Amino acid sequence: MRDRTATGDSTGTTASTPQTEMLLEFSDIDLKVTDIMTESIISVGSHETVELAIQEMAKYKISCIIVTDGGRAVGILTERDVLQGVATRYGDFVGARIAKEMSHPVISVAPDTTALAASQTMTSKNIKRLLVVNEQQPVGVITQTDITSALISMSPFKNIADLMTHGVVAVDELATMAEAAERMAVHSISCVVVLRGSNAVGIVTEKDIVQRVALSHGDPNEIYVTEIMSFPVMTVPPTHSVMSASRMMDQMGIHRLIVGSPEDVRGIVTQTDIIAAVRRKLKKARQARLQQQSEMGQLAKSAMTDLSSVHCLLREIPCFQESVAEAVKIAESPGNAPFHHSAIPECDQDEAARRDNILKKLETHLSNAQDTLARLAGMPEVPISGKSVPS
Repeated sequence: MRDRTATGDSTGTTASTPQTEMLLEFSDIDLKVTDIMTESIISVGSHETVELAIQEMAKYKISCIIVTDGGRAVGILTERDVLQGVATRYGDFVGARIAKEMSHPVISVAPDTTALAASQTMTSKNIKRLLVVNEQQPVGVITQTDITSALISMSPFKNIADLMTHGVVAVDELATMAEAAERMAVHSISCVVVLRGSNAVGIVTEKDIVQRVALSHGDPNEIYVTEIMSFPVMTVPPTHSVMSASRMMDQMGIHRLIVGSPEDVRGIVTQTDIIAAVRRKLKKARQARLQQQSEMGQLAKSAMTDLSSVHCLLREIPCFQESVAEAVKIAESPGNAPFHHSAIPECDQDEAARRDNILKKLETHLSNAQDTLARLAGMPEVPISGKSVPS
């Protein structure tokens, strides 16, 4: 039985923490796998026994171990694999060769994969960790916990009750480890709540079962859940914020929280629930950012079109080009003298009419361009002149 007031829980492939602790805000730079992965990899040969692999996982307090053959990753043994084996064929399972029981092929990503893309891969493959491979060589492992810790501060969230799982799977305190493992395997979940009557007194996780299997050769049908459960149950009220819940799990080294109280279990929230919420928020924000970038591109294109028209119009007044250019320069400076056609030298009547027509077009295009550029900069519109060009 594990008292949470004394020990925590960890996950990964090494006892060390990820190489970088990051608190991020949205930016144009996407967080990469290489920024948050665990670089040290604990591995075993494919010819070794499952029992040895379990002992290594327990020793380093990790949730999976990479299986190698000739220096190449050929598989992975996870807490979920151990759970399935304990639930169905304990004796045969622990004595079997890892090559027979490992999950394969290994799902991997490149170091420059974004954390969000890695999270989406985990969800689609229903896994909680990925091997990071560079030129076919393992360089690290990234877990759901790593991604959650790195991304959780990037977006605001609602109450924890909005994310919790309502159907909490529980076992009585007189249930055995084998019964708990079977219940978890049947429901494809990572934990069960232990009840004394109607009150929650503890929680049994995949890691608890792995730790016990590593330390004892006892029959799982003779080991009671009260011997391996973590206690007391950690609870938060339904109105607790997701951000605070995530920080609480990180600080205590746990991966799930009971929502409600030991006497009134409303639901359970896990890191899986939180990372799913993070992913939805980030996806929505990214789509909004892409839309904004598209709109800015259109505005910039519009401004360039207007400025190009200005350039062409200036070239239509060969004899007054220099004077027009000077007038335009003055007009483009807010607060300066108004744009008057009198800035152009005298010429014959036809040329003057042509000049006035061109100047009106110039003012229109300059006004449009300035308005567009002001929108791009998030600034209010500044009029080009105090009054219209006289006809």
